[in-house]
Amino acid sequence: MQKGHLLLDPTTAICGLILVAFTCGLLASCVPPADRASPSRIDYLDDAALKVLWAIEFGSAELPWNMEVFNGALIVYVGGRGSEGLVALEPNSGNRLWTAELAFTEAGDVALAADANTLVGASGTVAYAVDSNGGVRRWTQQLGDGHVASVPQVDGSIVRVYYGDEIIEISVLDGLILGRRAMLDSVWVVGELELQQPKPGRLVGIRQSAASPDWDTSHVPLQVKSIWKLPQAIGINDLVAAIQNNGFCRLNLADGTDDWCLEGRFISNLAMDRQRNNGYVLTNDFSMLSFDLDTGAITTETHIFRAMPDSSRAKETHRYLVSALDGNVYVMFSDSRELVALRLGE
Repeated sequence: MQKGHLLLDPTTAICGLILVAFTCGLLASCVPPADRASPSRIDYLDDAALKVLWAIEFGSAELPWNMEVFNGALIVYVGGRGSEGLVALEPNSGNRLWTAELAFTEAGDVALAADANTLVGASGTVAYAVDSNGGVRRWTQQLGDGHVASVPQVDGSIVRVYYGDEIIEISVLDGLILGRRAMLDSVWVVGELELQQPKPGRLVGIRQSAASPDWDTSHVPLQVKSIWKLPQAIGINDLVAAIQNNGFCRLNLADGTDDWCLEGRFISNLAMDRQRNNGYVLTNDFSMLSFDLDTGAITTETHIFRAMPDSSRAKETHRYLVSALDGNVYVMFSDSRELVALRLGE
């Protein structure tokens, strides 16, 4: 039973700050946005509490396709035309910290996960790990022969890869496969608790060593296999996951109830700023919602007015992502190849 249920109000707006962004070359040091104007996708923000930190427009041969904050760095997966790789950026300046090249077989729809020291990627038939402080390759592991969805999850000393209809467990330390099993009804594992969806509308939490479920409840189906909308743990008792109706719920793992659900027409992932206890998501009209992670209550709605990309860019598949770290919010537009860092007012 849900403790809170919030619906998107698409009419809320706060008028204020005109923002001019700028461009700079891929991975180059960026000048302050006030010093150089450009045709950025972000032309105007109606929230005076936001200011631009930096922006990057990637070159024509690079396509930013995934983004996460790990170990104090912003990690961007860049693919396309032989330039595949992972790029680590300093969050407050956009300056390059390191790069890690990927082979053609390791590129594509790359999903990312990490612990304090190791960044794990998976795509198609391969999983691999690099040092999250310098990008040095640690190991590479072949998962199988079938090119299916591969979603990595770092859980303590193991990497759990959801590979097609299998769950494969790999050692974080050396990449050795520790075990593999059929996924069956399982959709996600948190410690010893498995979340299972035996049928649409039913969600079960059962511990691997238990004969009966901890809980069995009705629930909107979870969507956990999208590489850019992966479930995110909050502590050890809660999980924020995407749901079928294009929204997100904070699930209490103790009893299967929802602390809150946020529904609307969203076009991005849900980003969590754990330091500020805020969440962020983009709506289909390019408004950015900020909300409280504890209650799900929307705190601000910032409208982003953008210049449209040229016709050649508009033909590309679009992906819009958001990440956040300690008051910084990062917005990525794959169709215009831009990454913009915004800073919340103190």
